[in-house]
Amino acid sequence: MKKKILFLTTRLPLPISDGRSFTLNQYLRALLEYFEVGLVSLNSDSDANKQDSNLNFVKIMSDTSFFQKIYNVIFLSIFKGYPLQVSAVYSRKNQKYFNKIVNDFKPDIIICDMIRMSIYITKLKFNCKKVLDMDDVLSGRYEQSIENNDDALGKFRTKLPRIFVKLYDKLQLNKFILKFEFKRMKKQELKSLDLFDKVCLVSPIEVNKIKCIAKKDNVFVWPVTIKQKSYNYNDFFDPKELLFIGNMCVSQNQVTLKYFVKNIYPKLSSDFKIRVIGKHNERVLNEFKKYNFVNFVGRVDDLTKTIQNSLCLIAPIQFGSGIKIKVLESMACGGIVITSTIGVEGLNVVPGEDLFVCDNVNEYVNAINKISIDSELRKRVSANAYQYIEKYHNDTLNKYVISRELGDE
Repeated sequence: MKKKILFLTTRLPLPISDGRSFTLNQYLRALLEYFEVGLVSLNSDSDANKQDSNLNFVKIMSDTSFFQKIYNVIFLSIFKGYPLQVSAVYSRKNQKYFNKIVNDFKPDIIICDMIRMSIYITKLKFNCKKVLDMDDVLSGRYEQSIENNDDALGKFRTKLPRIFVKLYDKLQLNKFILKFEFKRMKKQELKSLDLFDKVCLVSPIEVNKIKCIAKKDNVFVWPVTIKQKSYNYNDFFDPKELLFIGNMCVSQNQVTLKYFVKNIYPKLSSDFKIRVIGKHNERVLNEFKKYNFVNFVGRVDDLTKTIQNSLCLIAPIQFGSGIKIKVLESMACGGIVITSTIGVEGLNVVPGEDLFVCDNVNEYVNAINKISIDSELRKRVSANAYQYIEKYHNDTLNKYVISRELGDE
């Protein structure tokens, strides 16, 4: 008889709309091979009926009410030290609902997606193995955001009451909130190592950092894996099309694209065009409408074909943590990637052979111009990129992780 896993997630895994949903879907596919799996997720725009049909069930938690959030900020974040992300998603109503699901399903293992959901597990009185999928060290991302003064509200900006957002901007609370959240998130990350039996991240570098700081050995790597198609180099790509992939409702993707169009593009030939793949909104379109060489196309039916038809993926990532899915997805089909040092964090790549790593404007310009005229170089890097994914991020790694870390012997 298969063991039971309850998977508590911040969102539904399908459709795949960004790096996080990609990873959740990967984990879910792997788990369903060895376990009975029930899925519990926060309310979202996705259709619960369109999730994997092999799941035992899909349950949806309701949105946290405005008054509950205010209460949470005061008592959970200010007095009890929880991150604001926890305050945004927790409700006593959902806790009761979750407790009932657990008691009815009686899982052998509960996997929690992200620290913001972990409060539902730590307040649960049920004896089973508990695993936190931290994904990456979020406090590190906040620390970088403080330096860049990035928007602390991010995608929550459109979900909060308009009067709150106006007051937030008028009082210039951004940097204060970032510092506030950084301190609480850092404490919560370390505390989670005691509260959970196992904690996983996607980056081996971040796992080693946490092990050194906390002196704990219950942290493990669950790498991002990619299902590859057979390798097929495209000789008929568009040499003037630069590809940018990312959810443009997320601040770090906006910062990255702005950096490219303001600093790097002006030094390139004006016949280059940027094709942006990913979710966007009117606010983003208005912000970039003056750049007529940028084309927002949203989602595409065949991402592999889109990548292979372009000159390269441009990813001059300015801040962030963990493995970058867009980089791996591009390499998995032989795409050429030009990114920053942050963009290859946690990867064992060889710069100049598997992809291109740049740290200043001139390096980006030189790399783009070089691969646009040197067909042999582009072909070699394309083949190396494909082979790198085959070696370090192949789909069979899921079986190893599940067997060793989740105890499916």
